[in-house]
Amino acid sequence: MDWTSGYVAEIDYTHGYYRELAPGLIDIALLMSGHEPPDRSSTRYLELGYGQGLSANIHAAAAPGEFWGADFNPAHAVNARSLAASSGAEAKFFDNSFAEMAARDDLPEFDYIVLHGVWSWVSDDNRRAIVDIIRKRLKVGGVVYLSYNTLPGWAVGMPLRHMMTLHAETVGSDAQGVVGRIDGSITFGQKLAEVGARYFAANSTAKGRLDAIENPALL
Repeated sequence: MDWTSGYVAEIDYTHGYYRELAPGLIDIALLMSGHEPPDRSSTRYLELGYGQGLSANIHAAAAPGEFWGADFNPAHAVNARSLAASSGAEAKFFDNSFAEMAARDDLPEFDYIVLHGVWSWVSDDNRRAIVDIIRKRLKVGGVVYLSYNTLPGWAVGMPLRHMMTLHAETVGSDAQGVVGRIDGSITFGQKLAEVGARYFAANSTAKGRLDAIENPALL
């Protein structure tokens, strides 16, 4: 079986920080909705699919408690652990799949279980493993933060995605590798924008979205 389980592993995840995962902001959201936040006297926090581990490390360095993370990609685990070593945060990062995490018997119960940008992209089997982790490891009175993409929010970007996918499949080649095919699709999209293609003219945010794909620093 392919260890990637169908994921694209040739490119590592971006080094993004997601403030929505911060325990303090989660607590504010709970209070504003009339719910009591978890007891923060001995916080245990688990992030599923931590990517490069930037958010988890910032939270581990800034907030008291135990911070844990699971991501199937070993390269992500190496980076997350190196960030923890640099900051001095005693965070625990595993290169486990969700199924492997669900099967572990050495995990504590967690006050917070969070996942950002994961649910929309994983298989049904992985979703079942996530639910299994939550069922087994969420403390009574704990909270789950789960984000997911919806079509209304992505409707403007779908044609851009479709164009880039078609270009990679029809013009790109295996010899280019994933990065080469992506670069070719971006270049093609920029050329369409330059000549005034109606899609870009009708959607003012589309060019900015393409620019951000080309240069993530613009996000």
